[in-house]
Amino acid sequence: MGVIRKQGSWSLILTYTGFAIGAINIFVLYPHLLSQEEFGLSRLIMTLAGTLSHFAILSFTSSIYKFAPFYKAHLKPKENDLLTISLVLPTLGFIVVTLLTFLFQDTFVAFYSTKSKLLVEYIFWIYPYTLFISYFVILKTHVHTYHNNILPTLIEEIAFKIYIIILLVLFYFQQIDFHFIIAAISFFYLLACIPLLLFLHSKKALHFTSSFSRVTQKLKKFIIGYSGYIYLGIIIIALSDAIAPLLISGYNGLGDAAIYVVALYFAQILDVPKRSIYGVSIAIMADAWRNNDLKKIELLYQRTALNLLIACGFIFGLMWVNIDSIIALLPSSYSKIKYIILILGVGKLIDTATGMNEEILNTSNAWRFNFTTQVILILINIPLSILFIKNYGLLGIAFATLIGTLVYNSVRYGYILYWFKLQPFSKAIAGVFVIIASLLLALQFVTISNVYLSILFKSILYSLAFVFLLFKWSLSSEVNDFYYQIKNRLKAFVNSK
Repeated sequence: MGVIRKQGSWSLILTYTGFAIGAINIFVLYPHLLSQEEFGLSRLIMTLAGTLSHFAILSFTSSIYKFAPFYKAHLKPKENDLLTISLVLPTLGFIVVTLLTFLFQDTFVAFYSTKSKLLVEYIFWIYPYTLFISYFVILKTHVHTYHNNILPTLIEEIAFKIYIIILLVLFYFQQIDFHFIIAAISFFYLLACIPLLLFLHSKKALHFTSSFSRVTQKLKKFIIGYSGYIYLGIIIIALSDAIAPLLISGYNGLGDAAIYVVALYFAQILDVPKRSIYGVSIAIMADAWRNNDLKKIELLYQRTALNLLIACGFIFGLMWVNIDSIIALLPSSYSKIKYIILILGVGKLIDTATGMNEEILNTSNAWRFNFTTQVILILINIPLSILFIKNYGLLGIAFATLIGTLVYNSVRYGYILYWFKLQPFSKAIAGVFVIIASLLLALQFVTISNVYLSILFKSILYSLAFVFLLFKWSLSSEVNDFYYQIKNRLKAFVNSK
């Protein structure tokens, strides 16, 4: 847990710094400098490319996490062909994906030409974005296997957001046009691969081979079978995540897509702790399964669920007590996002509270069952999303997402409990929910007319009360240790002066 705590804590700080920078983009620059259609398009390009990259990568990231310990244990660095294989496969996958998208080009144009003509005009830019982000994700995964989550987080959460700000500021001063913004975004991840390659080189892991190693020869059938199942599951998840903005753009237009993007950004903030900690945790989980260390897996399962819920619950509460003030700062056309944010936020809390169920399944011998749960998710999400968006608009598609999340996590939780006798819940998790609910209820009665003063006062009041109750009830040893670590360092710094 020490590695997770150290890497996770720093990664969390970097990620939330990135989200603070990103908030400037989402709530200030994008809505005020671009039209709603341009805003919606820029985000949809990223969504489409991200979805296609899942197809191109061929799910090999999961295979890297699962099999990297075997390659490192049985091969010398120069014999290790895992990096070579994992970079060649996305290249081949990208070629296939590109050819397939051309086959469906007429259908795509027909669906989006009425409500989202701008998307049809700029659709070409998804291809370089897809290729380069595929390489980045593969390299990032290799970096994770060396228990380094900080460098990829720094690139994704800080560098990329600053890059966007620079582009939007240049656009404001008429130094570049909108076309250049889309092109520059599409090529960002080409540059982002460079520091990851340098890191792997520093670990003497940047080697390319022209033949298969003995480990690959021995495990290739299992790797192919494993990757095949995981691939189908990841594609299903990618489609499930992309279905909302794609349907909104087709049925309602890019303007409504921009509104959903803003609401989704709030929900994605709740995902940050999970992304920060899981990057390191998955590698450790894979090692634990290799050693059949169920006690370590149970410890990871329960502690990550609790600590992630604390982080997510704190952010959700901070967001919701200020929701009316935050919406007041946006252009009036974004006013209907309030309850979309609530529904998506509750879904993220459910996903967080159920812990690392997907990661446990993917790194265990029960990885095939994870595919089954993903099929269930897509079978619920797609028809519900189409039905609900037609009848209830943006609010309906948020409800469809919530229902899918609840069923998806319930099935995986029940399977892990039945077969492995593992579950993430504890009295401490119940205590976290009590803290969140109590503070949200109490602060509903606090009203301040000035928007900025309201955000400041409610944020301070909620934060102090949350932290006080968290330590008063001693819900998490990791949080307590982190607090005393920071306190001791500050004390040592003061005494050194």
